[in-house]
Amino acid sequence: MTDLKQTPSLLETSLPIISDRIDYPKWFGGSASSMAVIVSHPLDLIKVRMQMSGGGRQGTAKTAIRIVQSEGLSGLYGGLSAGLMRQLTYGSVRIGLYESVKDLCNENNVQLSPPLLAIVAASTGFVGAIFGTPSDIANIRMQNDRSLPVATRRNYSHVLDAWIQMKRQEGWGAFTQGIWPNCARCALMTSSQGQMDLSWMDAEFRAVGPSDDGYVGSPGAA
Repeated sequence: MTDLKQTPSLLETSLPIISDRIDYPKWFGGSASSMAVIVSHPLDLIKVRMQMSGGGRQGTAKTAIRIVQSEGLSGLYGGLSAGLMRQLTYGSVRIGLYESVKDLCNENNVQLSPPLLAIVAASTGFVGAIFGTPSDIANIRMQNDRSLPVATRRNYSHVLDAWIQMKRQEGWGAFTQGIWPNCARCALMTSSQGQMDLSWMDAEFRAVGPSDDGYVGSPGAA
């Protein structure tokens, strides 16, 4: 009886073979987050103005128009340097630490169950917020400064200027205002994103299977 050899179809030969994971530098997370801030910063500024200066009664569109009329288009990017600094600190630490812990678990054959991944993600978000809180405070102050009466404005030039003024006028305690609620918020947010990461990995595993080293990649955006 002649053995029949099964030849791969054209579709199978045209599909790429995923065999190795791609190791991205850990700072990619912070740089990607910084790029996102350039797009989202105007909305963040509008949100702060609505929360701090009664803009909520006018609505989003009217608040944005009022900012542009009084400050120009550049007014929508007030505090951008602090927003970028926040992502370079908080974003880099949160994502870099999260991916490092996942790599360590993979190297030691530790199965990341949903509860464990939630703890890992929450912990990295909590730690990242500790590093990002000073920038977060400067960001909010810089965004809201132009809405204050002229006599009470600080006229921050950039995030470093905001930090210098905070230190001179209020001391080191100004850098940790609201740190624990911020850490709790970031922990919960990152934990939720970690569960989305797990769902993505599960979908990828079902679609292409594990790589040669048993690793299933992840989007690395949590």
